[in-house]
Amino acid sequence: MEAYSHYIPYILIPVITAFIGWFTNLIGIKMILYPVRWTGIGSFIGWQGIVPRMRVRLTKQLVKNSISVICTEREMLAALDEADAIGYISHMVSPQIEEWVDDIMEEHTTLYWELSPKPMRAMVYRKVREQLPELSREILEEVAQNADRFINIEEIAAKEAEKNPEIVTNLVTEMAGYELKLIILSGLFLGFPLGIAQALTWYYFPNAWVLPLFGVLVGAGTNWIALQIIFKPGEPVNILGYKLQGIFIKRQQVVSAQFAESFTSQFLDVRGLFDYIWQGENSDEVHRLVRRKIRKVMDKNRFSSTFDKLMRISGQKTEFDAMTISLVQDRLMRTLDQPKVTRKLLEPINNLIARRLSALSPQQFQGLLMPIFESEQWIVILVGGFLGGAAGTAQLVYLFGGSFLGFGQ
Repeated sequence: MEAYSHYIPYILIPVITAFIGWFTNLIGIKMILYPVRWTGIGSFIGWQGIVPRMRVRLTKQLVKNSISVICTEREMLAALDEADAIGYISHMVSPQIEEWVDDIMEEHTTLYWELSPKPMRAMVYRKVREQLPELSREILEEVAQNADRFINIEEIAAKEAEKNPEIVTNLVTEMAGYELKLIILSGLFLGFPLGIAQALTWYYFPNAWVLPLFGVLVGAGTNWIALQIIFKPGEPVNILGYKLQGIFIKRQQVVSAQFAESFTSQFLDVRGLFDYIWQGENSDEVHRLVRRKIRKVMDKNRFSSTFDKLMRISGQKTEFDAMTISLVQDRLMRTLDQPKVTRKLLEPINNLIARRLSALSPQQFQGLLMPIFESEQWIVILVGGFLGGAAGTAQLVYLFGGSFLGFGQ
């Protein structure tokens, strides 16, 4: 048995190399995605995952390569079920009508509103509640017709990414979790045969540079190969009867549904959408629109001719309108800022995105995630090479008692 003991280090080389391949791929993926916030000492020594660090730029690029290709903002709003959206918003707002009206009336006409008889108050509540669906419909229609001016999905998504460093990482892991696990495991399967080649080379050419060099090649090579097989080839290629295609592209139907669900739930929450409409570059136009619609309802119903005259005589009509708009914004945002509202309203947009993404060509679909992996892949490959080289050097020193200065057996 002792006669063969000197072969044990050579037998261990493929096993160790497989581990190196797995470990460097694992570290590479972790470096791409984590940590989501800067972790380290001060501002210079530390690390933040490539994806969260570049999240705003990557989000804009992601939207350009996907959402902007398959649909416009107008189409997204048109996909909403108008009756469902209006009915749901009205249903959520209706119970608060009395409180809203009381706040509006008491802000500038406290005495008159307090002295108003209950039947008159009840009439005002009823009139506002009756007009709510029509008011919502008119506002929604006008916003939808001018969606290209009022809504910019790229900016909305980028703002969400800037506020929440983790959401782009979440999107990638939810959409490409299968591929990420495969990349890590591929280090084992690629590292082992490379380890056999390394052991044979080392056996016949025991130069001090062989093991470190193979370590670098394994660490960098397995990372590079793993990143390539996710997306390439785009179109299926037959090799010896086996259909070869990028792993991510093969799962286009499933990934499309996962992307749509993750994107609409994390980047397009209803509050963020309405906030952008309300505070975006054309927000003044939106404010005028809502003010006009609210005044139309009030003028149409003339809740109280005495109240209307009092407001005009007192010169408080402008302040009253501004306060009404502010209160509507505050209360409506609070009402819409609920997960179940988001899911209900955005479900048609979710379905639209999933359906159109699944119909993209493989080349177009590659653009969904490829930029995220390609933008800084050189860092991952470089780190893989460094770790692989360090592991190869460790094999040289601890398995064979060698050094860079020469083989010491």
